[in-house]
Amino acid sequence: MSNILEVKNLTKLFGGLPAVNNVSFEVAENEILGLIGPNGAGKTTLFNLISGYHTITKGDIFFKGNKISGMLPDKICKLGIARTFQVVKPFGEMTAVENVMVGAFCRYKNPQIAREKAMEAINYVGLGHYTDMVAKSLTIAERKRLEMARALATEPKVLLLDEVMAGLRPSELEEALDLIRKVRDSGVTIIVVEHIMRAIMQISERILVLDHGVLIASGTPVEVANNPVVIESYLGKETSFYA
Repeated sequence: MSNILEVKNLTKLFGGLPAVNNVSFEVAENEILGLIGPNGAGKTTLFNLISGYHTITKGDIFFKGNKISGMLPDKICKLGIARTFQVVKPFGEMTAVENVMVGAFCRYKNPQIAREKAMEAINYVGLGHYTDMVAKSLTIAERKRLEMARALATEPKVLLLDEVMAGLRPSELEEALDLIRKVRDSGVTIIVVEHIMRAIMQISERILVLDHGVLIASGTPVEVANNPVVIESYLGKETSFYA
């Protein structure tokens, strides 16, 4: 299986302090890669670098073998990398379908076609009954699905999910895991940031661990869960990721 995304020696400094420090990794096509670490570890900053939101201090990013370092977010999105955000901020006064059309306009300039594509994405994530509801009326779980639908409407090859499962009830969590698997099975490579350890261990084929901007471990969920460096850094006195 070939790699779709490669990150090489990536560094981001803020005021001289590294938020991401010399990080390198590869992501295979159709892989679900988990990204974990304590608060402030650099996970969202890494997403911001990959998606073009932050400029890179040092290092390179390659998508399908082509360098994308330094490209603007809209160009990176059109190439096929989409993301959700840790704090969901839909356009509150716009309907669900109008929100998702914003993503569809990345590919389709005709409003009618963009609406059709938005409807496909909304139905795909299970929000078909909320098409014409204003976004501010949706629950947190529904807004997270709306955020994913908007990203999927850009027709990505790589999807960056930033804490899409945070704040969900157990039943909603299982539905979110099923949706993520369905997206991957459709041919989309996924990198997911999540603090719910049982979820990330269950969904990921491989996990990267960041601490203070440094990549301190990578491997299968079992390998990472039993890594003493990870346990000390991430869990402190706790002894299990599955508790």
